[in-house]
Amino acid sequence: MNMTRDILSLGGFDDMKLTFGEALQVINARYLFSSNYDGFLGLGWPGGVPFGNAQSRNQSTFITQLWQQNVVDEAVFALNLGSKECPGQMTVGGIDKSEFQGKITWAPLHNFNYPSKEAYWNVKIDGVRIRDGQLMGPSTTSIMDTGAFATLFREPSQIWTSLIADINQSTPVAFLFDPGLQLYLPLVNCTKVSLLPDLTIYLSGKQFVLSPQQYVYTDRETMDLITTFPGEVPQGHCIVGMVTANLPIGDPAASEAILWGNNFLKAFYSAWDIEHKRFGLAQLPLTSCTSDAER
Repeated sequence: MNMTRDILSLGGFDDMKLTFGEALQVINARYLFSSNYDGFLGLGWPGGVPFGNAQSRNQSTFITQLWQQNVVDEAVFALNLGSKECPGQMTVGGIDKSEFQGKITWAPLHNFNYPSKEAYWNVKIDGVRIRDGQLMGPSTTSIMDTGAFATLFREPSQIWTSLIADINQSTPVAFLFDPGLQLYLPLVNCTKVSLLPDLTIYLSGKQFVLSPQQYVYTDRETMDLITTFPGEVPQGHCIVGMVTANLPIGDPAASEAILWGNNFLKAFYSAWDIEHKRFGLAQLPLTSCTSDAER
């Protein structure tokens, strides 16, 4: 990776000097070439890049550079990731109160030692509940990652095992091994998605409910982009965006560690505060393009 410095124009701001990386080689990234992508706007925790040379790993992020140049007043960005029906929005340098309802629930970042003390947007959640069952995974290491298509549970996971067992009671779960992702993707009959359980995530004492319509991928185009080969998912089946993986994250002695991906984050309004080292969630407002089932 080479580092380059150039001028950036964004949202009415001009003449911002920005240092960014240029990829010299791209491996196993079919979706980059099958979609209208020009690159990645990195929003990871500053200094948390686990690849590249020393210069790229220590490079300030996009948001941090704007803050250091006094282009924005706060080292904060906020996201409404949106959907096909609901356009999303990214706010740089603050939050947009019109994009959420109620108040933002904040959680301080929790540091751990892989691969550095401040490697990811990592918080502790109070636990997860499936339907009205028992609370599982108290004080669980949770990484928030917009770049992950699914929510990943570190093996072994009581929460994931219980979730799959619950789904199996409503409709049989099949597993598809994707060679590119090196993951087993849970599949269900698309007509049975409404029978699957809600997940309630507890953050700083507040509840955030994730419905099956939000964590299951039902759109064929999206599923073709997720998997290594188009058409890999059998007709009539949908991907449950909850998978297990050998994740090298969190305290190895802890019972659970979870990486909450795009299918979780798009269900809420998220705020990412670099200066105060905290992460926040709020409920999305009901609008003309949303429904109670979707939110």
